[in-house]
Amino acid sequence: VPFAPLEYGTVQQDAEPVFEFQGKHAFRGIDHHWGRNQFATAGAVVDVWDHTRSEPTHSFAWGSDTVTSARFNP
Repeated sequence: VPFAPLEYGTVQQDAEPVFEFQGKHAFRGIDHHWGRNQFATAGAVVDVWDHTRSEPTHSFAWGSDTVTSARFNP
C-alpha cells in the first residue's frame, strides 16, 4: 500500500504489512488507543482488538445498524 511520508519526499511502497487483522465484517473505521496496545474497528459491529490476539477482545452490535466511525476517548 503506498503512503506519503510526513516529511517532504517521494511516495514510498511498503513491501510487507506489519500486522494483519481479519474480522468477520468489513472495517469502515479504525482508531488506536492513546496508551494501550488496543484499537477499535467499526462496521456491522464495533470490535476492540489487542495487538497480541487474532480475535477481538470485545464486540458490540446494535441490531442491523452499521457504525461508520469509532474513537477512543482520551
